[in-house]
Amino acid sequence: MINLETPKKFGGLVDQAHQVVEDALRWLDAAPEQTGAIARQRCVVRLASAWNHARDGHPAMAWREWDAAVDADRDGVEVSVPYVLFGMAYEDVALTLDVELGKVASALRRANAIDVQAIDSVPRRTRLMIEAARSHMLKREYTGAVHLLRRAQQTSPEATLYSAHARLMVHEMRTHAGPMLRHDVAGLADSLGMSA
Repeated sequence: MINLETPKKFGGLVDQAHQVVEDALRWLDAAPEQTGAIARQRCVVRLASAWNHARDGHPAMAWREWDAAVDADRDGVEVSVPYVLFGMAYEDVALTLDVELGKVASALRRANAIDVQAIDSVPRRTRLMIEAARSHMLKREYTGAVHLLRRAQQTSPEATLYSAHARLMVHEMRTHAGPMLRHDVAGLADSLGMSA
């Protein structure tokens, strides 16, 4: 099964991620001129902080950082155009936070509300389908996860190939998905170079 307790597995890496974010915020706060670009960067760093806190299992801190970034954007910082944090919009980050925090109902609700065809960016569209698949994996809904991973793979074979999350999901499904999905999962494994 996918281990939702990633921080314990990776030890001090989460602590290092928190330190990088704190250093970045300190540097941005010390900038002699507080320009719009600095404000935008501060919002992006806050989203990274939200992600770190979610991976560390601290929902209150994660959502506080997410709210701070969204509030700054509403105040005219305009971070979300065209993309933030590696091609993600605020809604994308919210889905990722729910998945990282294991909030199944909320993650599925957010995933089902996404119109991926309305997204111009192929990498972002692919990443969102992978995140939506992760939300299905939280409930061990393997059929939904397989469907979304196949769509992600068809949208961008490269982005899916190099997605650690996609590979982890396929690895789990090879063992647990059952005979009905065996052929589909084998096809996904083959497309990700995981055939053995």
